[in-house]
Amino acid sequence: MNAPTIRVEVKQDKAIKFLWLKYVRGFKPDVHCARCLIGPYSKLFTYAPGYVKPQTITGVLDEHSAPWFYLCAVTKRWEWNVHIAGQFELGSTTTHDDERISVEIVNFRRLPIDASHSPPAEPEFATCRNWQFGWQAIPPAVAHDQGRLFQ
Repeated sequence: MNAPTIRVEVKQDKAIKFLWLKYVRGFKPDVHCARCLIGPYSKLFTYAPGYVKPQTITGVLDEHSAPWFYLCAVTKRWEWNVHIAGQFELGSTTTHDDERISVEIVNFRRLPIDASHSPPAEPEFATCRNWQFGWQAIPPAVAHDQGRLFQ
């Protein structure tokens, strides 16, 4: 099997506050942001507070087994945040490019994040793309078993 390979270029200084990738194995609906996606972080990215300096990060996404991958780049403005969720698919390539960051993932199929799968919730949950993806990717019966719902 050819594992997904990733190339991420941070283009601007002080543009990306956090940059992380998780190997997603589950979902915890009683929290939002990165904590709701259960699974280990990739060691290719340093998940630490502070701005990410301009750089290029490349590697193979084979550190852990998981059904989904989730890349998040948090910017100065929430509407500029980059969320790329998906799974292994031989021969597929996903790209994202804007003035702050460029991403290419080979052997990866991007899944659109669809908020319609999420239940009604408090705004900090309902607007969180990580949380929305958790509801979309993890069957609701499993998510119900892992935590309480906010309604």
